[in-house]
Amino acid sequence: MKFVSLPKPTVISTDEQFNLLMTSLSKYGGWDNRLALDTETTGLNKLNDIPIYWSMSDGKDRWLFSLEHLLSPAFHDLVNQPNRVWVLHNAKYDMHMLANVGVPEFKGTIADTLSMGFLYDENRQSRGELGLKYLANDLLGIAMKPFKEIFGVKSEADIAPKLISADVNLVARYATLDAFATWQLSEYLRQQLESSVVNDVGTHTDLFDYFMSVEAPFTKCLWRMERRGFKVDSQKLTDLRIPMEARMKEINADIFRAVGRPINIRSVKQLKEYFFGDVSKGGLGLKPVKFTDTDEPSTDEESLTILASKGVVVAQMLLEYRKLDKLVGTYLIGLVEKIEKDGRIHGSINQTGTVTGRLSSSDPNLQNIPRKGDAGKEIRKAFVASDGYKLGVWDYGQIEMRVMAHMSADKAMCTAISDGLDLHCFTASRMLGYEYEDAVGAKVMDDADTPQDAIKGIMKKAKVNEERAFQIYEKLSKDPKLVPKLISARDASKAIGFGIMYGKGPASLGEELGISRNEAQQKINAWFNTFPAVRDYIQHTQSTLINDPQHCVRTLMGRYRRLMSITSTNHGIKAKAERDSINAPIQGSAADITKMAMLAIDRDPMLGGDCLEGGTLGVRMLLQVHDELLVEAPNDESILQECNKRIVNHMCNAIALRVPLTAEGRFANSWAEAK
Repeated sequence: MKFVSLPKPTVISTDEQFNLLMTSLSKYGGWDNRLALDTETTGLNKLNDIPIYWSMSDGKDRWLFSLEHLLSPAFHDLVNQPNRVWVLHNAKYDMHMLANVGVPEFKGTIADTLSMGFLYDENRQSRGELGLKYLANDLLGIAMKPFKEIFGVKSEADIAPKLISADVNLVARYATLDAFATWQLSEYLRQQLESSVVNDVGTHTDLFDYFMSVEAPFTKCLWRMERRGFKVDSQKLTDLRIPMEARMKEINADIFRAVGRPINIRSVKQLKEYFFGDVSKGGLGLKPVKFTDTDEPSTDEESLTILASKGVVVAQMLLEYRKLDKLVGTYLIGLVEKIEKDGRIHGSINQTGTVTGRLSSSDPNLQNIPRKGDAGKEIRKAFVASDGYKLGVWDYGQIEMRVMAHMSADKAMCTAISDGLDLHCFTASRMLGYEYEDAVGAKVMDDADTPQDAIKGIMKKAKVNEERAFQIYEKLSKDPKLVPKLISARDASKAIGFGIMYGKGPASLGEELGISRNEAQQKINAWFNTFPAVRDYIQHTQSTLINDPQHCVRTLMGRYRRLMSITSTNHGIKAKAERDSINAPIQGSAADITKMAMLAIDRDPMLGGDCLEGGTLGVRMLLQVHDELLVEAPNDESILQECNKRIVNHMCNAIALRVPLTAEGRFANSWAEAK
């Protein structure tokens, strides 16, 4: 721990003082002359709240300013300096607050100490230890009292009145400490990140070099996406809600009739009494599927699903009710409540949201909008392009499997992917000893409506002429058991491939595939026999993890995933670390690839233009859902074609792998239509 002495805060109260300070600070740029900035605001809404006070520090002094000085041309000149480095903690929030009062977009570098802290130790994210006050106390020895404690705030509504009425010297002591601690934290974390070498894996010398090259500009990219927001048709969501709520009322009444009495279907106690209670008292007397932590019979989704499969009618109805209830509450009501006055949802895209480096989404979680089913499709229809624009959706093809091929360097897997084969069909054919064309044909025939569609599909997917496609079709048609057999093998191949990345063993894979544990193990062995270098990669990675002093694995870009629990004597904890050692580099590298693609799109002069308004084509990136990117562009055919070409190019060339990356997408009027 580094102990830091605190300078006294200075309140800048006159324009003369402010202008002199801005003139002095504007003379020098770069990291060594970086400025830390923090805001004290009226609330937490990224679009509607504004700063009351703001503070800065150069690491030696700390200053407090009033709102009026944010409007000063002298400050705007500082913001417009391209060589200026700004350090902020949870930077996007303060950037939104400044933008709300007309401060222009920062031209210089934004270094978020939240991201620096994450790179220093990503496990702090899951422990909730990335907050400024926690890091300052833990790493610098600076004790910082919470805002609520100092100003007596009991709710968000109290923030502005308490701050406005507080003594300015009290505000100065509190607010400027945030800026000063942020500056000092950036210095401490810089030193730590510079000591983490990554040039043996990625293209950067160390984690600080990586941070400044990738994560710092990525913060700006994400801020722009949040600032733009996503247009949502609230009437569409309301129209969906009405029939769903009507159906929920019908189900409620049907349950009353089936039970024979009124029952509160939201009451776990009453549901337990009905399902598992004594028959003489109106219960069904069923045997509980499982128990809660308090040894009570469970009525969760898994339990109800099993009961429903056994013909328990009320369980079947409850499952439907709960599904509708979640759709209505989370999406049809929840999303409408998040729509701002501009008709758009401005959610949070979290740069440090997961330990693997994947982005997460919150307030609301737009990454969790349902994909499957009619309801999911209808909800996605409500996410639309701005007037005069089209909405585009692009995604990678099997990105995590491609990362696995690259990292394992498995010859068969790399060849299959490089040749453009369906990897799961390729694997299924190898596992069963059939031709690749047979596995592709089975998949096509399983999906096709007519023989003519099947033959055309085989020609396209297997890349054969019409005569050969007809021969494949005839061969598969003669044996009614062959198509299901190949489809089953393909499904197993897909499940095993992804299961391996997530550390699934024969028991969980057997359950997923509906086969015994022994059968699952046999299929896993057959899969590894097809791709032996993948098994070698897994064994080498787990062995290295145990022997590495830091017990870490790394992504393609060199980001660390520290798995200290690999040393645990608890078998379950150690086994999870072993699973994570395989998943983290693959999932994290997939996140790296998508991140680099987003940066390239954001910086492209014709696409993102490295600014909020977009480049010369007027393209605006809106959202990322793991390996899927959403943008909007002006509804002009030539612009849309150029945009599509450039986006695919950036995505496919984000990071060079042993195998090619593929991406595809298109423009439409809504998210549902584009995907």
